[in-house]
Amino acid sequence: MEDPDINDRILLSATHLSVGYSNKGSAKVLFNNLNFQIHTGELVCFMGANGIGKSTLIRTLAGLQPPLQGKIELRFPDNSFQPLHHPEPEFIALVLTDKINAHNLTVEELLLSGRYPFINWRMQTGTADQVKINQAVEAVRINHLLPRRLNELSDGQMQLVMIARALVQDTPLLLLDEPTAHLDLNNRVEIMNLLRHLAHRLNKGIVVATHELDLALQTTDRIWLAGDRQGILSGIPEDLVLDGTFDEIFQLKGFDLKTGRVFHKPWRGIAVTVRGDGHPLLWTRNALERSGYRIDNSSIHIISIAQHENGKLTWTLGDQSFSSLHSLLNHMQTGLPMN
Repeated sequence: MEDPDINDRILLSATHLSVGYSNKGSAKVLFNNLNFQIHTGELVCFMGANGIGKSTLIRTLAGLQPPLQGKIELRFPDNSFQPLHHPEPEFIALVLTDKINAHNLTVEELLLSGRYPFINWRMQTGTADQVKINQAVEAVRINHLLPRRLNELSDGQMQLVMIARALVQDTPLLLLDEPTAHLDLNNRVEIMNLLRHLAHRLNKGIVVATHELDLALQTTDRIWLAGDRQGILSGIPEDLVLDGTFDEIFQLKGFDLKTGRVFHKPWRGIAVTVRGDGHPLLWTRNALERSGYRIDNSSIHIISIAQHENGKLTWTLGDQSFSSLHSLLNHMQTGLPMN
């Protein structure tokens, strides 16, 4: 059952929407007969295989290209729903993967461009515009980057700046296409946590097209999964994992979403019992399974993990102790009989 006030939170509604390309009277349909809503205070991750049309749907929702069929409606401040026929910079902010060529601009100058839909033809900004810029800078924590030129930024910093520019528009809806592409883990985590924060704390609706399966499962409120039949499956991450939808769509090879672990074949034919708890137990099991051992609580080979007051760990196998997993594995490879 939906929340009783969920209709009051609708920002965008799509009805019988078909998305794709029209060329000389023929149509290339990527998605067909879609019906969904985007709500305030919600982070949505849109996922699917490469080339299935995620970017095309994002561009269609932004008004950059028309739908093949159906309609997209926006809910305006007066609670009226109006059809989307073209970009609405006062309602939708868009962050694409397109590179910016104006490398000599400073970050502050780029952020100012986010206010262009609201300022006069003389490009004069006022106090309200500066307030929006300051709020965006504070939300994304990029004050130290303001005087720097764009060509001096790392990829991760540039992505943060582009998100800040979208916030400067002060729109209720943000659409982002692969905002974490080509970034390292630290920057990917930072950006996904930031988007979650913006959705929940600033009550914005945010849709992110992404390949970040691991991060999406842990951060997003809802996932859209693009299948192979021109449709989209929608649900919270945990339901889509437990009911097998992710497995059906992605046909993951060697990875178990339910446990979050890679499958390892126990090629050594040796079983071991591991006794311990917490993170040391988790990573010890990982090291053993990765090295070809099978975990079996009935094995005669028993490994015990002890954590001392100083935080140091020791592993005991038989009458020998080891100060690292590396030394334990080296010993096991030289003298552990099969069982």
